[in-house]
Amino acid sequence: MNFQELVKGCIKNDRLCQKELYNQFYSYGLKTVMAYGNSIEDSREILNDTFFKTFDSLKIMI
Repeated sequence: MNFQELVKGCIKNDRLCQKELYNQFYSYGLKTVMAYGNSIEDSREILNDTFFKTFDSLKIMI
């Protein structure tokens, strides 16, 4: 599934698309957040909050 299809699925609140998007960007996101976080636990929490906020924002686009 390409990026556009994943985003369209996320907009429709498709959990499989959300999981796939999360899996594709988790490593990159974690590396980025680690540059600003104090610990791995804090960084994971920040990243997960970011994904939740992103998915909630996409729901508004419906």
